[in-house]
Parts: sequence; C-alpha cells; structure tokens
Amino acid sequence: MDVPSNGVPPTTSLSQELARRGVDNPGDLITSIMMFTERSKVVGPPPLPPGTPSTPGTPAGAARGGGQSPGELPIRAGSSALKQSHWKPVEKAVKCANPGCLKKFTWKDRRRNCCMCGEVFCRSCTCFRRKLSANADPDPLGTVHLVCERCSVAKTQVGRHRDLMKLFKSDRRSVLAMIKRDDQKPFHERARSGSRQAAIRAEADRLTEGFQSSRGFVRGLISDFKVPEWQKSKLWKPSNSVSRCYNSKCRFQFRMTSRKIHCRICGQVFCTTCTQDEIILYLDPQDRARWAINGKEGGPKTPPERFEMLRICSWCSEELQTVLLHELTLPPPEVFDFVAQLGNVHKKVASFTTKIEQWLPQYHNLVDALDIEPGAPNSVGGRHPFRRLVKVQSDLSDVFSRLAVHSQALKKLQPQTDSQKMLVRHMMISTFQFYSENMYLFRASKAHLAELMPVDGMDEMQAIVNHQSMDRIHLLVQQLIYEAISLKERYKLNSDFLTQLVEVVKCIEAEFSVFLEKRGEDWKEHVKSVNQFVEGEMKSNRRRIDVSRHQAKSPRYLQYLVVSQCSTVVHECLRELEAKTTERSFPETKESMRSSVVEMDCLLAAIQDFQRQRRNTA
Repeated sequence: MDVPSNGVPPTTSLSQELARRGVDNPGDLITSIMMFTERSKVVGPPPLPPGTPSTPGTPAGAARGGGQSPGELPIRAGSSALKQSHWKPVEKAVKCANPGCLKKFTWKDRRRNCCMCGEVFCRSCTCFRRKLSANADPDPLGTVHLVCERCSVAKTQVGRHRDLMKLFKSDRRSVLAMIKRDDQKPFHERARSGSRQAAIRAEADRLTEGFQSSRGFVRGLISDFKVPEWQKSKLWKPSNSVSRCYNSKCRFQFRMTSRKIHCRICGQVFCTTCTQDEIILYLDPQDRARWAINGKEGGPKTPPERFEMLRICSWCSEELQTVLLHELTLPPPEVFDFVAQLGNVHKKVASFTTKIEQWLPQYHNLVDALDIEPGAPNSVGGRHPFRRLVKVQSDLSDVFSRLAVHSQALKKLQPQTDSQKMLVRHMMISTFQFYSENMYLFRASKAHLAELMPVDGMDEMQAIVNHQSMDRIHLLVQQLIYEAISLKERYKLNSDFLTQLVEVVKCIEAEFSVFLEKRGEDWKEHVKSVNQFVEGEMKSNRRRIDVSRHQAKSPRYLQYLVVSQCSTVVHECLRELEAKTTERSFPETKESMRSSVVEMDCLLAAIQDFQRQRRNTA
C-alpha cells in the first residue's frame, strides 16, 4: 500500500484492513476490533487523488474534509472524511424515501441524505445514528453519523449506535403500561407476585377498617341479607354475569339451585367447594381491628368478644397466610426503638467503665507511692505529685457519679418481651456489681490516703477539689441557662424549667463567691472568665443541649427534650458535688439542685401524660 507524501497512511475500512493482513475468518468482533485499533490512531483525512470531482450539491472543500455535509455529524479528530459519491442529489428528491413516511418536500422542508445508503429522507426519518468508516461501511471504530431507520436496524451489529436515553424512555413507557394493565387484572391473573401480595394486603386492611366502623346490631342484621359495601372488593364481579366457578381447576357450572359465593378479597364468584376457607375479623384487647385466617397460625389465642367470619377462596387464603407469616416474623417497631435506646445507654455506660478501669489503677499507684513521715513538712506547693493525685481523684469521683446517673436510664426503659426484660435485668446487675466493687476499692484508697497525708495536706487537697468542682459546675449551669434561653426565644417554649436553673445559679454564685474570698481570689475576675468561656462555647457551637432539625419540628417533643437534657446535666452536677465535696460544703447549692431535679422530673411526667392522653384520643 502506497504511503502519501505527507507520511500519514490512509484510513481503510475494517474489511480492507483484514484482507490486507490476510485474515479471512476472524474469530469474533473483539478480535477484529483489536486488530483494527492500530489504524484508528491516524490523524487527519487522506488527500484526494488529482482530478477527483466534488460531490454534486456540496462544495469542493467539503469533499476534502474542509466542510460539513448536510447529513453528517461533526467529524472528530482522528477520522477521515465520509464518502459521498453514492448520495442521491437532494435537489431532485420530491418526497421522503421512507415507505412509512413518503412526505412531500416543500421549499421550507429540510432534506437529508442517509450517510449509509445515500437515499434522501426528511429530517424526522434521519434521526438515527450509526458508526461508519470513511467508505460509509459499518465500523465500530468509525465516526457517528445520521442514518435512516432501515440502516440503523440492519442485521449486522458492527458500528451500531444506540441512544440509551431513548431506549430507557421507551422501556419505561412499556413497563408502566404493563404494570397498569396488570393492576387492572384480577389478583389471580397478575404476573408480578409483589403486586398480588400488595393488592391482597390492601384488601385485608380495607376489611379491617370496615369491620372497625361497622358496629351495631342493625348493621349486623342487614349484612345477613345483603352484602355490605365495606365487604365488596375493588374488583367485585356481579353474580348474574357469571355462569361458572372462577377456579380454573373447578369450572363448576352453576344451576338454578347452586349458590354463588363471592370471595371477599378478590371479588370473584366461586362455588361452595372452592370457598371453604374463612378470614376472621376481630378486635384485640386494645380494641383494634385485626385479621387472620381461621384455623391457621397467626389467629387470636383466646376467643374474641366481637368477630366476624367472611368466606374467601383457597388461593387468596394461601396468599394471605404467606403475608401474615411474613409480618409475624418481623419484630414490631417498638423492638427497634428499644434496641436503639438500650444501645445508647450501653454505649455511655461502657465509656465510663473503660475510664474507671484505666484510672483506678493509676490512683492506687499514686496513693501507694505517697510516703510522708508524720513529722515531714508540707510539700503541697513543691514538686510532690499532689496535683496529679488531686486530678485523678477528682476525675474518678466525676466518672463514678456519671456512671450512677446514666445507669438509672436502664430503669426508664420499657421492654416489651421476656428476652428484653432479661437483657435489661442482666445489664443492671452487671453495672451494679462493677460500680460496687470499684467504688469499694476507690474508697479504700481514699481512706489509706487519709492515713498517709498530714491534716494540713488533706485540707489543702480538699480545698483544691472543692474549687475545681464548683468551677466546673458553675460553667456548666451558666452555659445551660444561655442555651435554654436561646431555645425558648427561638421556639416559644415554656419557661418553668428556667426558673429552677436560675435559682441553682444564684445559690452557686452566693456560696462560691464566699469560698473564693476566703482563698484570696477575685470573684469579678472569675465571673469574667466564666462569661468568656460560655461565649466561646456558644460561638463554636459546642452545646450541652443537642437538638436536631427533625426534633425541632414538634414543639411538645422539643419541650420534653430540652427539659430532659437540662435535668440530666443538673443531676450529673449534683452527683459530682456530692461525690467530691464534704457533707458540710455548699449545702444550699446541693439542696437547690435536688429541688430543681425533682421539679423538672415532675414537668417531664406531665408532658408524657399529656402525650399519652393525646395518643389515646387520636
């Protein structure tokens, strides 16, 4: 094969390339594509031989790739110009070449040549695409061009190009049409099992709703002579238009004395033999309507006070039993809520137990390493590990108090099954044993520390613990008030719980200011640092009250959530203060916290009672 003067070999078609390489019978299309890949790297169209006339109806530049033909898409780099010598003149065409169209051309109609066969078509008949080589042959490595419908659906798949969006829309329309036709058929003739079971489940729910609303002796008396409207299915078949049983295996011919029985689920007419099964509609102890198949699993365990038996066909009975057994295997929604609540409590308790297991041995080692002779001078201000000992003891007291508070959440859980009750009981026992054993060791180490340390050292150490505890509690409650005020103004909440928090802060400030003055510290500087800390926490969005957008949509639930979290924080502060300080330290603050926790718990109980009454009324 001759190479042009520009050094670029011309692009050939797939058949020519295979013949040049001596391949007569290629194995498959993939092998052919791989062999032809080398020829697809050519850049630019080949030059035409001298004296080659341009195609009629197109400029000479278009024949050399310098323009764009009317029926051709823009040619990408790396492909050659499409052969147009087989195209029929557009000016001589009178009508569309598509036998199904035959549209007569006018002066304003645009005419196009099919890039593969060369016939002239209207614009709508050349909206199909196919990959073609420079010789207008199908080529998987060619350029996409517009072709007619006949050329786009040719037998060969080489170079075939499909519009996936059009195929998707076409398939979607056909599927939706099939679903619509399928939904209009009787339940027994539907092709999709999901559609059958969903329709049957909807009919069973319709019967339970009708049974719930059809109370009274008069309505029951009428149903003995005439089928009530609530018992008629959506596809109810008139009995006078049926002459045979609907069951394909039975096809019993009805006579004058034969009884025609409607299935209350599918609405078709059956004979007496094919409607031996019954669906029972009854009221459970909570006065809610239920349904089950009479004599099969899933029915009422005790005879209900009010019930009704309706005849159904054997096919609907099997489908309903399948649906009912599937629902019985699924746990109720309350189970998932209980598991989520129990998981949250266990996660918090596990975090506290991990800290205790890590810090308690350190505290034992620090106490055992403390060796102070009775006449030794006080070394609190020196480099003795008193500061570290105070920190570990303070942290352990804090963690023990928080563990005691959060373990109380196990008593608030409401288990529904025996296994759930056993799980909660075992978790409470294990948490109590862990708390008792480790708290005993902690108190024993504290007693041993009191024997080793001088009296003045113990007093200084207790003063440091009191200072740290009150400082932390003051910061927490102050930030809690700011967040509660912000939520109250934003969501218009009730401000009863804010009164309790304000009283707690007043008692903290009154007793803590006296404590700092005795130690020679400035109370105003402390208040300034507290305000700066709270302002920084609010700006950085590190909140004590966590409220999501979904929870903020319900004002009543939001009120309960805010009060509950405020009560939890105050309770933690109270347990920390009781664990770290002595009995005589800060008595008014402790009493104020106890009363505020009681008041907020009463407010939570009132909110729960209101929600329960509202739910029962609905």
